[in-house]
Amino acid sequence: MAKLNLKEFDIVNDPLSLLMLQERKYYFLDRVIGELRIDTPHRFCYTLEDTVRDYGVKIPKLTAIPADIYRVELTYSPTFKKILPLIYNTSERTIDSFGVKFSGVRYHGGNRPDDTEGCPLIGFKFNEISNEIYNSASNEFLRILEKLQKKYTNGIYVKIY
Repeated sequence: MAKLNLKEFDIVNDPLSLLMLQERKYYFLDRVIGELRIDTPHRFCYTLEDTVRDYGVKIPKLTAIPADIYRVELTYSPTFKKILPLIYNTSERTIDSFGVKFSGVRYHGGNRPDDTEGCPLIGFKFNEISNEIYNSASNEFLRILEKLQKKYTNGIYVKIY
């Protein structure tokens, strides 16, 4: 399995590539709430991920993918039975971070940690009392990425930090 050579400088300076930003902002025991920006400095939507753990530590379906730069590609999801954004950093379209592997990680809708199974959830609203997100951004995100992938022919990437 070959890890992709994803360098922020190269992506940002390539007019045919897009680097989205996913900032992790609020850390809780069982989740992390963040914000996703697509191609502007303004928030597109909120994200909810599982717990961020030390590098090299993974509890299946309960661990957020490590902070890094990833390729994002629209592919068919056998789980959801529709096209969704897949996040990866290897030629096999999986994630390898210091020998810890993740597969099938996709942006999709959901509200709470039970809905993630290791995937970032996306929603337009954030409830600061329950620390959940809602009003799924999945369909709108998919529609935008479909348009952007025609413009950014060298790829769409996300920096998670």
